[in-house]
Amino acid sequence: MFYNCSNIKSIDLSSFDTKEVTDMSSMFAGCGNLRNLNLSSINTDKVTDMSYMFSNCNLLQNLDLSSFNTKNVTNMEGMFNSCFTFLYNQINLNLSSFDTRNVRNMANMFQGCENLRNIIFSQNFNTQNVTDMNEMFYGCKNLFNLDLKSFDTRNVTNMRGMFEHCRKMETLDLSSFNTKNVTNMGAMFFCCTNLICLDLSSFDTINVINMGEMFNACSNLVSLNLSSFNTINTKNMEKMFDFCGNLINVIFNKDVDCYLIEKKYKDRNKSFAHSELHFIFP
Repeated sequence: MFYNCSNIKSIDLSSFDTKEVTDMSSMFAGCGNLRNLNLSSINTDKVTDMSYMFSNCNLLQNLDLSSFNTKNVTNMEGMFNSCFTFLYNQINLNLSSFDTRNVRNMANMFQGCENLRNIIFSQNFNTQNVTDMNEMFYGCKNLFNLDLKSFDTRNVTNMRGMFEHCRKMETLDLSSFNTKNVTNMGAMFFCCTNLICLDLSSFDTINVINMGEMFNACSNLVSLNLSSFNTINTKNMEKMFDFCGNLINVIFNKDVDCYLIEKKYKDRNKSFAHSELHFIFP
């Protein structure tokens, strides 16, 4: 509707009757100079698609989504994608009113929100039907706090680059994650340079095919417990631990392909910049 209205600075939709609208995808996408957006009376009861709704809204000063009814939305792909200065003075994004029980796609949802520091979820942020979380938080360089305990990931198949370039996060608790259906974890934590604590104790990786660059450039990790990992179906482990300069111990279990790991790292140190790394197998 307002797609690529790159010079518009203010939009007031208080008089809009949107009760029959089902598609709001890319509604404000590309509004690079938009500063004020009044959505307080917007009716989203029948909306099913909010993909890329605010993509590239770089100068928004405030975004109040408390009136949004999202219970029928199935697609939130790229909803806040590339809101680079997100949201000017609003460094927290409050999604506590979101009911996401029917959403299936959250890929790229917050990708490129470089100034965002905190996202507030609630128990209503239900991810049980989501299948795609590819690059969901990619490039959130200042995201410091992320509580994902309420996430139900039982149906997710793609987590590629999910936290890639989240450079400010020091700890990430994913102990509640169900990854039994995930096939792609490539670059999942790539360049999380401040990450010092990572709980992956719940990870079931039996169906994962791609782990390439999964921990690449996690330069502050010292120890990594991957004892829950099963790599029987994994085809790609290229550069999995490259540039993890402080990583000393990686703990595996009997279901990890020891030969593949050792061949790529212990016998081929030229691709890995840290010769003190020890792989611990049972």
